[in-house]
Amino acid sequence: MILRPATALCLACALLAAGAGADDGDPLVGTWDCRHESAEDRVTERMEFTASGRFTGTVETVQTTEDRPFAIAFTHAGDWFRNGRELRLTRRNVTVTSLRRAGQEVIGTEAGNDTARRIGRVFLRERPRPKITEMTPDTLVLTEGGTSTRCTRHAPQ
Repeated sequence: MILRPATALCLACALLAAGAGADDGDPLVGTWDCRHESAEDRVTERMEFTASGRFTGTVETVQTTEDRPFAIAFTHAGDWFRNGRELRLTRRNVTVTSLRRAGQEVIGTEAGNDTARRIGRVFLRERPRPKITEMTPDTLVLTEGGTSTRCTRHAPQ
């Protein structure tokens, strides 16, 4: 079947009007604010998923159980793919932006910079595959290794 240009344009307009645009293809597309708290740690993250299959995120983790608690903040970016309820993340870039031990920033010291590089390499090797256990237009719950993280859709300011 060959569509005339005017027919093809009308079909494209109808699809867009019906909500079939690229940005609407997956309900995960958008920005999410996520939080996980346990007796051992507290994690906050802002993740943005694009329709083109890319993601970016900023993460802060505070470890609370050790005698000398530590905190780490990093940014990461890469590719995402959703297969049903499994979310596959492939990190392409990880940058540790802060590393605090006992309340003191250690990035900027030789030992701190070395630790940040090693942590970044570990995060790059990881291939997170959390399960989506709940998803509504404004709520997302991800579960991996028995740990659940609750996310809410970020409302633009």
